[in-house]
Parts: sequence; structure tokens; C-alpha cells
Amino acid sequence: MREIKFKRAFFFDEAKTKFSHFDSWGVNADGANFKSPSSNNFAQSFTDLQFTGLQDKNGVDIYEGDVVEYETTEGILRTGVVTWSSELCCVMVGEMPYQQLYQSAFIQPSKVVFLVIGNLYQNPELLT
Repeated sequence: MREIKFKRAFFFDEAKTKFSHFDSWGVNADGANFKSPSSNNFAQSFTDLQFTGLQDKNGVDIYEGDVVEYETTEGILRTGVVTWSSELCCVMVGEMPYQQLYQSAFIQPSKVVFLVIGNLYQNPELLT
């Protein structure tokens, strides 16, 4: 069974610029439900982020909103944000669709290796 996991990013403001903390919940591979203890801290808004089903080279789960570093098949080092594309109906890293991520991570693991270096909300400076 595939793990179905989410992280919820809480913010101190409606504009979602002042990050507070993460909570998580979902269903583990063995079918057991889990939920992290909630500590609201007066948060004003939140955003839900889904687990992609992939892990980075250190075994860290990759979620929407994560900033990852990877080397393309051409040997170019890139940084990208993990996002959902409604048009393609798949997870993306930068301009790379999930189909390529899936092939790279599971079928040919030596082709593209990801490293989670932060996330969009706690580390916006990684995108500049």
C-alpha cells in the first residue's frame, strides 16, 4: 500500500508570508492512520501539502512545497520547487513532470537524484 501523507503549513498571517509550523497526518504503508499533535500557536491560515511518494537521496520524504536540488541527465545542477500541475495532473519539480521523476527515481535511480534543501515556506531565500 502506498503511503498517503500530508503536511499542513500554518502561518501567522492571511497572506501566508509568516510561517509558524507544520503538522502532519495520513495513512502509513501498513494501513495505520497517524496524526501529529496540533500546536496551533495562534495561526491565522494554512496550506496543505501532499507527499509525492518519493524520497531524496537521504531518505527524506518529498512533499509539495519542498525545494530540491538535483542534477539533470545532462549533468546540470538545478534547484526547483515541488508543485502540483493542474494542467498535466501531476507533481512537478521546476519544469520536470512527475512521469520523468517516477522514471528517474524508481526505474533508473542513477539518472536523477534529489536532495531536499528546504521548503518554500521556511526557506524562501533558496529561490532567489
